[in-house]
Amino acid sequence: MPRPAAPEEGQPGHLRASWNAFCLVLEDYHWITKLIAIALVLCCLLGAGVAYWGEGLLLSRQPALERLLVSDAFRMLLTLVFALLIAVSIKRRQNAGLLDGDEHYSIGRALAFGYFKNFLVGTLMLAREKQRTLYIFKPASVQDLRRFEHEVWPEIVRRMQTRTEDIGAVAHARREPLTRRVVVIEAARSGDEEFWMDFPTTLFTVGDYYESWNRWLTSNHKPAIHPTRLLRFEQQQIDEFFRHLRLLMTSDIGGKATAEFGLAPAELAQLQQQHFVELSLPEFRARLETANPAPASP
Repeated sequence: MPRPAAPEEGQPGHLRASWNAFCLVLEDYHWITKLIAIALVLCCLLGAGVAYWGEGLLLSRQPALERLLVSDAFRMLLTLVFALLIAVSIKRRQNAGLLDGDEHYSIGRALAFGYFKNFLVGTLMLAREKQRTLYIFKPASVQDLRRFEHEVWPEIVRRMQTRTEDIGAVAHARREPLTRRVVVIEAARSGDEEFWMDFPTTLFTVGDYYESWNRWLTSNHKPAIHPTRLLRFEQQQIDEFFRHLRLLMTSDIGGKATAEFGLAPAELAQLQQQHFVELSLPEFRARLETANPAPASP
């Protein structure tokens, strides 16, 4: 039975993305720099106020708005605002994976391509052959990733009957043999469907990537990434992983990447629609209970 395709995860709205970028810009500067910038803005506002309301003091017959627009304080304020908008725009482009107008190939995109080509396509072909559905754990946060590793997976190993399926045989058209395996949780009751699952352990590379980066920064006498920002960076790459994975599954880009499997783009999209489901942590736990419920207490 065909499964509904996972909804496309949208990018943050314009205002939200700009606000996030603004917060990152603020984090990039020392408190002394921030204090000087605030003092400069206050001086500009004070000067603009004097230019607008100071007709009696300046004995000027110019209209108040004209005095304001031609004042040095107003021009300085516009310069500061313009500089801030440029900084926010640059930071937004960095967050969106754009650099100098070109698409930046992030670690999340690279991991998605390797997972897609070296594991997912072959596994979905095997799932089609055996009329199964592959359930992929999709963490909503870095914390979900660690909860699965430390809580869910040990529970699977301890309580459930599992086996592995070799995906090499079905991907015979590929130049190099696949040696990957998919975990299958066997049905607890006769007639129940087996639960084919995967937890993309390649996502742990994201944490290793930033840990290595932090060590490099420290060894070069540079400030390490703050833990709060580190979590945000890791989450961005996890989101980018799944965003690019869906793109590969439903576009000609993925079809060209897997031409050696003998799959047409339409077949690849069909595999995604009929044999592939992403599950959040709560959904994954609920599905595990359905696949292999805990024994009743005596």
